[in-house]
Amino acid sequence: SEVLGLVGQPQVVYTRQGNSLTLQPVGASASDKSLIHYYQGYFGDTWRVKPDVTLSYSIGYALELPPVEETGKQVMLVDTGGVPVSVTDYLGKRKSAALQGQVYNPSLGFALVGNTANDGRKYPYDPFYKQWSPRVSVAWNPHYSDGVAGKLLGNGGTVIRGGYSLIWGRINGVNQVLTPLLGVGLLQAVVCQGPTRTGNCAGSGGVDPSTVFRIGTDGMTAPLPSASQTLAQPFFPGVGGAAVAGDTSVLDPGYRPQRTDNITLGIQRQLTSKTILEVGMMSRLIHNETMQTNLDAVPYMTTLNNQSFAQAYSALFQAMVFNGAAPGTVATQPFFEAALGGPSSASCKAYSSCTAYVASAFTSLIKNAQVSDLWGSLNKASSWGLGRTMISGSPAQASSITMVNSLGYGNYNALYVTWRARDFHNATIISNFTWGRSLGTATLAQYNSSYTMQDPWNIDANYGANSFDYKFLYNLAISYATPWFKGQKGILGRTLGGWMIAPLFYAQSGAPIGVSYTTGSGSYYQSFGQSSTTSITSNAEGAVPITPYTGGATLHGAVAGSGGVGTNNTTGFNLFADPA
Repeated sequence: SEVLGLVGQPQVVYTRQGNSLTLQPVGASASDKSLIHYYQGYFGDTWRVKPDVTLSYSIGYALELPPVEETGKQVMLVDTGGVPVSVTDYLGKRKSAALQGQVYNPSLGFALVGNTANDGRKYPYDPFYKQWSPRVSVAWNPHYSDGVAGKLLGNGGTVIRGGYSLIWGRINGVNQVLTPLLGVGLLQAVVCQGPTRTGNCAGSGGVDPSTVFRIGTDGMTAPLPSASQTLAQPFFPGVGGAAVAGDTSVLDPGYRPQRTDNITLGIQRQLTSKTILEVGMMSRLIHNETMQTNLDAVPYMTTLNNQSFAQAYSALFQAMVFNGAAPGTVATQPFFEAALGGPSSASCKAYSSCTAYVASAFTSLIKNAQVSDLWGSLNKASSWGLGRTMISGSPAQASSITMVNSLGYGNYNALYVTWRARDFHNATIISNFTWGRSLGTATLAQYNSSYTMQDPWNIDANYGANSFDYKFLYNLAISYATPWFKGQKGILGRTLGGWMIAPLFYAQSGAPIGVSYTTGSGSYYQSFGQSSTTSITSNAEGAVPITPYTGGATLHGAVAGSGGVGTNNTTGFNLFADPA
């Protein structure tokens, strides 16, 4: 397509200024100046309850207010009444309608914070006033001189510690300052899906090589929707002739800082006057982690004729991929028959059933798990009965809308054993072994963008091993003072005496093997219909291995692949001797 000059999607980002959002020349910069107030205070105390029991406790409070831009240049996603849209409410309504065979896909708009419903608002997300941070820990140093307890715990030679704390994280300035700029308004990404040689925008899949705009042959300026000199508030892209937006990002009004519940328990035992052994556990339960959600995900639970789209698609996939069935021989699926009007409809009349039509017309999309593309193509079928079901559907409002939210969670749990020695044969030694697991909903750093959860209607589907889930960790540090020539007298003494030798050793088990699946162009994750645009990816597919991994850790040379698997490499090496 590049050699022939075929234009896939012309686009430009305009900048706007002022309360009326006046259009600036192409290339004009966007600027932002935000103020974030942060307050923090705490009280702590240590109480010697008994000679062998010490109690420590504290309470802290933090208030991190959302940013305030000095001229109100912050954009929110709103409904037709100007009310800010929340990710849980929007997806919940889409799911509820889909389960009843209906569609919830209202027009969505963008408004400056001061132009939202009820005379506007001050912040792009709601202030969170509950950042209380309690902490409590207790240490018991028992004294037993005889008996079983004396042998196990010793006379003051053991300390048993336990504690709990609640810690709130800080919100990264990228989401606070940058993301409120990315909704349509201050920046307006204008795209033309399906540019034609006659200067129109035919939509996704609306052109072919004979009708698409070609650089050179058809001119040097590809078609773009026109942008108005000012933007109404709220602005509804793609409605009433307004330009369609590109990929946009907004903050969930319920965005909030993440918190962790931290629990520790340990037993420290003095073995000799110079050595100490400690065993313990630690646990961190993480809540309200940053996640991103593509609001344009496929409502796969849409149910017609007592069958969901997910069930109907699964049946076709299994029949055509696993069983090798020809498109015309697949079993009839009630969902497709209802959604496309039955075998006599305009789309299906040339086939034995609507299911046969779907299997024949979209064979490649089905076999490659391109669920978003399949759903979008079905939406364009002449006898499609559900109408517009997606933000990017026809008539389109945007390529995608990604909402940054705080719905993620995770945990870290570990057991550890530590041995310490002081002045042990002229050496100070610390040896530590940790056995732990780090699990979560595919953690993202707050500065990440253009991601979406695997299944927005089932966050648990994202839950699994984090990329940094190293089960076993061991480290050994030694500081050894050489005993010879301690006095350092003479040239030989000063040369050879007074040296410290400090070796370090570290070992760990391997990182998890992440299984992912991409389709279309670039990193296009569609297996659950989660990504409707090539610019938004899923940061973890969460695939579950069916059988244990047996490939080992050795690369195999001169393996060109087999069965069409493992062929996409130029190094000549494969992890599997037989990739198929």
